[in-house]
Amino acid sequence: MKDVSKILKKQYYGNRSLRANSRVGKRLATGGAVLFSYPRWLPALFIAIIAVSCMGEDKVLNQQFRGLPKAITLGVLVMAFLVLILRGELKRLRVIGGVSLMYILYWSALSLWSAILWVINFSGNDAISRGIEKMLFQTIAVLVAIAAVYVFGGKTIDYFAVGIYIANGMICLIEMPNYGGPAASLESLFNLIISFGEGSGYALALEIHEVTFLFGMFLIYYLVFAPRETEKDKRRNRLHIIFSIIFLFTGFKRALIFCVPLVAFAAWFIRRRKKPFTFLMLIGIFWVVFFAIYLYAVYTGAAKRIIKDIGIDMMGRDYIWDLAKRYYTVSPLYMGQGFGTVDGVIVAQMFEQGLVNKAYPLHNDILKVYIEFGFPGFLVWTGAQYILFPILFKKFFDLDTAVLYMSILTLMSTTYLTDNTAFYFWCMMALRLIPLSYGVYRKNKFGVAIKEEKAKWSPPSQTDFQQLVREQMAKAKEGST
Repeated sequence: MKDVSKILKKQYYGNRSLRANSRVGKRLATGGAVLFSYPRWLPALFIAIIAVSCMGEDKVLNQQFRGLPKAITLGVLVMAFLVLILRGELKRLRVIGGVSLMYILYWSALSLWSAILWVINFSGNDAISRGIEKMLFQTIAVLVAIAAVYVFGGKTIDYFAVGIYIANGMICLIEMPNYGGPAASLESLFNLIISFGEGSGYALALEIHEVTFLFGMFLIYYLVFAPRETEKDKRRNRLHIIFSIIFLFTGFKRALIFCVPLVAFAAWFIRRRKKPFTFLMLIGIFWVVFFAIYLYAVYTGAAKRIIKDIGIDMMGRDYIWDLAKRYYTVSPLYMGQGFGTVDGVIVAQMFEQGLVNKAYPLHNDILKVYIEFGFPGFLVWTGAQYILFPILFKKFFDLDTAVLYMSILTLMSTTYLTDNTAFYFWCMMALRLIPLSYGVYRKNKFGVAIKEEKAKWSPPSQTDFQQLVREQMAKAKEGST
């Protein structure tokens, strides 16, 4: 009569209670934490929004529409707003609220500082308009990441990755007719891989700058962090790893291909240490100090000499860095010129003065951040991302989430030295979405730093009680015979 005793002790919830708490549903019955619930068609809509928007990164479409397709992701904000209004899912806000506020305050601080610099420096319309445009897209990327996780919780990474795969796959198919069809296109890809980056034609068309870096982040997540408790989990991880590798090599960023295995191994190693948080803090401090040294080395010319001695082709980057010296000084008193100044003014002036044959990007995010935000902004940018964020991820979620965040941030940090990825729309979105979604998964799975929702006790209906008594009497009768 075990179940009857549960009723007397107010531990039996009954079918009616489960129906009344349908949001808890099966997970409550099995003792698990509450998962985010949503209609089955909603993930398909989210995947479609991501895929269609990301297809705008195709080089031909990008030249025609520029950043306009990115605005399609605003549909995710509408989706989250409707979920909030129609279903009143306030508990989800409490789950993601701490980290979401961290994201918003960090970006608001940089944006406010940039606005102050525009006023102080009497910046022109070109710099301000370029800066506002970039601020707007960065804000959309952060808000879309938060909204997506609000709706889909721990499954957001999977849906987001599928949308990116579809977009990249469609771009591959769209570009094939422009380069002689499937056979010639595949031959171009084969030559790219064999020569390790010396591609042409179709292979160059697939060098989608923003999107390719996402596959490195996906690989680290699915190789090291993604759940693998069931056979279904393992099969899903294998598929994601296969697709990520394929598209990583079609985009073919050599630095990324080298760094992904190293960062994945480092993440695997740190997760198994007794004090992994100490490693995270040391890594964060290392990046902050290294960026300061690197910045000074770029200013003095030591960086380009070391890179050339190693045998790396700078491809003209060192020349651009030298031209930029007249726009900044390495000093705690250097305040910066405001967000958007490098792309909107400095690079344009180099082109207008005939110093370069086109408005060539700076290809150095460390230098770019310092020129635009100055010494104070540089400290905020590095200190918040590399020191404060891991601490807060550990506080609001758990240590494993902080390790994931630092792992994908470290991967991206290697590209900041000689590329323009720090403020890429899709890179920013993934960098915010992946650890937030994983943190929600960890909370739901292990009850980390969150009180699980419990159904309030209610007495069973008369029918439920009578049925339960009949079943127990039948069992007792069978036992006596």
